[in-house]
Amino acid sequence: MTDVRELWAALRPEVREEVDACVAGRRMVRAIHAVRSSPEGAGTGIPLGKDLVAWRLEVLGDRVEPWPTYDLEALTGEARSMPGGPPAALRLEWDGDSWGWMLLLTAGTTVLATWRGTDWTEPLATAAALAERLGVPLHGPGDGGPAGWDG
Repeated sequence: MTDVRELWAALRPEVREEVDACVAGRRMVRAIHAVRSSPEGAGTGIPLGKDLVAWRLEVLGDRVEPWPTYDLEALTGEARSMPGGPPAALRLEWDGDSWGWMLLLTAGTTVLATWRGTDWTEPLATAAALAERLGVPLHGPGDGGPAGWDG
C-alpha cells in the first residue's frame, strides 16, 4: 500500500478514530503507532505513517489543538516552584523532528516551554523576560534560528 488514502480506507473505524484523536491532540508518534499496531496497518513503514498523519492534519484543520502559548506569569511561577528552588540558569535549545523546528526553554532537565513555528520573536522575548525576572543568565542560541534553518 503506497497511498495514504488507500491505507486510511483499509483501517477499521476505531483505528481511524484513534488516529484522528491523536492527531487532533498533536500526539503524532502515537498516531503513527496506532496505524502500525493495527492488523490493517501492520508492516506500514514510518514514512507512510508520517505521510498519513500529515494528511490527517490537513483534513482535520481547525479541529487540531493549537500550539500552547506561554504566559510569563505562569512560567515565572513554575520556575520558582521547581523542586530544589528556582533554577540557577535557563537555556534555550533548538530541536527538530519530522514536523519542523522547535525551541525548548529548559531549567536543568526540566522543559518549561516548547515553541514551534517560524517566528521566534515571541519565544526569544519570553525567555529573556523570564531570565530577567528570575535574575538568572539565559544561555543558548540567539535569534538566528537553528543550524540549517531557512525561515
